[in-house]
Amino acid sequence: AEFELTGSFADGSSSKTWTSTTDSSWNLTGLLTAGTIYTLTETTPAAGYTIAALIYLKADTTGTLYWDSSKTGNFNTAVGTNNALTVKDSQNEISITKTGASGNLAGTSFSLEGTFAAGTSPITWTTSATNPTNNPYTITGKLIAGNSYVLKETTPAPGYTKAADRYLKVDENGKLYQSSAGEDQTWTLVTNKALTVTDTQTTITLN
Repeated sequence: AEFELTGSFADGSSSKTWTSTTDSSWNLTGLLTAGTIYTLTETTPAAGYTIAALIYLKADTTGTLYWDSSKTGNFNTAVGTNNALTVKDSQNEISITKTGASGNLAGTSFSLEGTFAAGTSPITWTTSATNPTNNPYTITGKLIAGNSYVLKETTPAPGYTKAADRYLKVDENGKLYQSSAGEDQTWTLVTNKALTVTDTQTTITLN
């Protein structure tokens, strides 16, 4: 994750940046001025996560650091022992439901393709009538904010036609968007991050 701390620092600068790793912390010594409000912004979340809300920080004359969720707040909550602030992100999460003529539809196979938090292997699943966790199918902590993904229906349910490909992406806040025409087309917000894909039954006409 990438962070920026802004405000008036003791060295005359107005911005400090940091990129986290799995075993690192960010130490700022002799830089914060007592009474000055600083804004901590997570500019880029880690892969599979959403960005944290803004955090406002202020040190008093004893060196104790306080935080608030509002820049105009009271700053009466100390960040913790040794002025150590912990920022915890949430994983992004989306769900995909397959429906047909009579509601949720079993027997449909999907493949979601792209670059994921853990690599490039496609995410695949088949909707099941006996396994409710497969429809809707939930994907947690695997999508990278800003990346586009292709949702392919590889095998339709018996008696149904295959749905067209859809393009998906999540933003840094975890919101889900879809497009039917690819990366360069208009993206539409998906309500509640819950996508529904509806198939139509196969029809033949005999004369």
